[in-house]
Amino acid sequence: ALHTVRGEPNFKIAAAEDFAPSERGTKQYWDNAYERELGNLEECEDGDLDDLSEVWFSMDSVKRLLGWITSQPNINHTTDIIDLGCGNAAVLLELAKSGFTNLTGVDYSAGAIELAKRFAERDGVQLQLAEHDLLAVPYTPPAGSPFTLATDRGTFDAISLSEESAANRRAYVEAVAQIIRPDGMLALTTCNWTKDEILTQFADFFVHLADVSTPMFRFGGRSGAQYTIVILARKA
Repeated sequence: ALHTVRGEPNFKIAAAEDFAPSERGTKQYWDNAYERELGNLEECEDGDLDDLSEVWFSMDSVKRLLGWITSQPNINHTTDIIDLGCGNAAVLLELAKSGFTNLTGVDYSAGAIELAKRFAERDGVQLQLAEHDLLAVPYTPPAGSPFTLATDRGTFDAISLSEESAANRRAYVEAVAQIIRPDGMLALTTCNWTKDEILTQFADFFVHLADVSTPMFRFGGRSGAQYTIVILARKA
């Protein structure tokens, strides 16, 4: 896998179990991060998401994902979409600005949900937001039926850095499979895993559907993707 930390590449071919646990794999880390962001928001109400947010992926990744979503003939503005680990709702807010109306976000951090609500209120956007730990309790969609599209921008990466990484990753895959309808889609953005590694880990429930073009870089005479966006289809 090509590992990056805050944009710094580390060319290392690693087994799936090779990630060392990190504070970014803990709920406490994210609770603290969103508490800081809420404080920043109080001081700078006009701040943008890049200025106020924990840096994991730039807004470029959201725009590239949005470009793919809006180009799909089977996705329209009323398609039901859930963002898994929505954080400050960067993905959902951009979708709403593009006309999408059936948007849900879940995150296990209460601070993240509060921050998302603040941004949604500021932008006059209607979102369904819920504090929920996907690994602890099965999630029941508000409409009572599975979603057509789920997005993940760094949530699987964070889980990969937890103490019980292998078990938590498996639990996450199973949880996500339960909330996406057969033939529904998962759009996953990662800076920790290659496409092939993602396909292997999700293979029991998903198949590869598409890739989204992402920026490349050169480092030490080698090249690689800054991050990967892979689209998976839920098996029927």
